[in-house]
Amino acid sequence: MRMTSTLQPTRHQEATRLPLTGVRVLDLTQMGAGPYCTQLLAFLGADVIKLETAERARLLKGRSALPWALDQLNIYKRSATLDLRNPEAVRLAKSIVPLCDVVVENYRPGVLDRVGLGYDVLRRLRPDIILASASACGAQGPYRHFGGFAPIFSALAGLSHLTGYEDGPPTEMRMSIDLRVGTACAFPIMASLRHRQCTGEGQFIDISFVDAIASLVGHVMLEPQMTGRSPSRSGNKDAVMAPHNCYPCQGTDRWVSIAVGGEEEWRAFCSATGHPEWAADPRFADACARKRHEPLLDALVARWTRERTAPEVMTTLQRAGVAAIPTFDARDLADDPHVRERGFFVPYRTEEGAARVAAGPQWRLPDAPADSRERAIPMLGQHNTYVFQEMLGMDEDDVERLTRAKVIS
Repeated sequence: MRMTSTLQPTRHQEATRLPLTGVRVLDLTQMGAGPYCTQLLAFLGADVIKLETAERARLLKGRSALPWALDQLNIYKRSATLDLRNPEAVRLAKSIVPLCDVVVENYRPGVLDRVGLGYDVLRRLRPDIILASASACGAQGPYRHFGGFAPIFSALAGLSHLTGYEDGPPTEMRMSIDLRVGTACAFPIMASLRHRQCTGEGQFIDISFVDAIASLVGHVMLEPQMTGRSPSRSGNKDAVMAPHNCYPCQGTDRWVSIAVGGEEEWRAFCSATGHPEWAADPRFADACARKRHEPLLDALVARWTRERTAPEVMTTLQRAGVAAIPTFDARDLADDPHVRERGFFVPYRTEEGAARVAAGPQWRLPDAPADSRERAIPMLGQHNTYVFQEMLGMDEDDVERLTRAKVIS
């Protein structure tokens, strides 16, 4: 049986024609990866209802050195509170499911089944429901019950082993891993919505965070099969290109990344730096020679970059067609005119009303400008009236009773 969303777009959504207008998402996610996935869906116009408990929200904020980093993953979402440890709360959650198109969760496999909200239950409530279930290692395989955080995902996926310098240990990658995984989670949800549009069928999506990161390590996955050797850490070096490194510039801890891709770029690089003699030097005659003498070449390039600011190096080399860019820190990124002109940062207000900015969507849709909607971090439980009274039709006395009983919490 084909079912369609009962959610009606707002006048603003109709005007901007956001791609997921009319899609409602029940968000049962936590930490960084899952909330970023649903944040992306919200950017695309989905009505995302984040279901959480006050106790859990306080716990997560207490574990983060920067609580607002988790807060800003909830821009555009609604917040409703239910304690799913309570059977009455589970009953209410089941009443919400038929009014939603997608459910997203990132508990360990089996948790949702144990509380009575597994996929078999959800599809009885709404036959075309899409459940995206994301976990560290997925719902199948001997590691399926393993838990973990971002460093665990990157370690098991083989990325940590590749990250760092030759003479150093593997390097952990943290919050950025969560955000990469969240992006990967959004893709099959979009595909499943398209599948449902064509067939009327819902879907269970089994997402492994480790698989998501392992798929991004690239061609190094093939090297053991081709050569019998497993690649390891190489710092900023490339297997072929030289110069290819991060070089010091004027100022404290200021750097520029330079990558010279071929002979034409090499000649342009030598000319732009005012060192045409490098192009004539037999030690740098071709890519193989430059790799053999890479320490010497890096020292010569670093001597040139140290006498200049990073923006000066970028301007000089980019004009010559050579890839070069300063190594931005967070403040550089926030102040960069290109980033600002693209509207990458979006303004929002915290629960306390303070003005902040957060990273916006990675795309630009001219017919649906992302910067036209009001943004605010929802207060915990701010939309309880909307969810329980407007959506479910409960009366105010019942909501108050369940709030006193901490079912709605």
